[in-house]
Amino acid sequence: MTPEPDHSTELHPSDIADRRFSIVRRGYDPDEVQRFLGRVAERLRLLEVELQQQGVRAELLERRSASAAEAAYTRISRHLTDVLRAADVAAASIRAEAEREARAVKTADAPPARAPGRDAAAEPEGEGDDLGFDLDLSSLDLFEGAGPTR
Repeated sequence: MTPEPDHSTELHPSDIADRRFSIVRRGYDPDEVQRFLGRVAERLRLLEVELQQQGVRAELLERRSASAAEAAYTRISRHLTDVLRAADVAAASIRAEAEREARAVKTADAPPARAPGRDAAAEPEGEGDDLGFDLDLSSLDLFEGAGPTR
């Protein structure tokens, strides 16, 4: 009688193919059982090979996925850096333009230099504003296409 195999260990195709059973008066045809066990063992072997191939494929896909993610993060990082640089350049340009406009407004709001000996009391009524300089609104176009305001 063949001893029972240890079921706690892994089952390999050879364990199936080489398995022998005891012969009894009433039972199965031993050749038929061996042929069937041979087919089961071959199928198990093919499944083990396929499992190994799928493991290798999964590992390859994980590496590709990680590589693709890294490449995507790198592209996003470069794009974000370009956007931030463009924003910095635009902000600097806007800041410089605002400073120029502020200086121009400040210069335009400064009272004109008065000639020596001329004082504000000598100016005709209505010609100057309360800040001490003359306004000539006749040359300003308040609306596009509009003529002088006076």
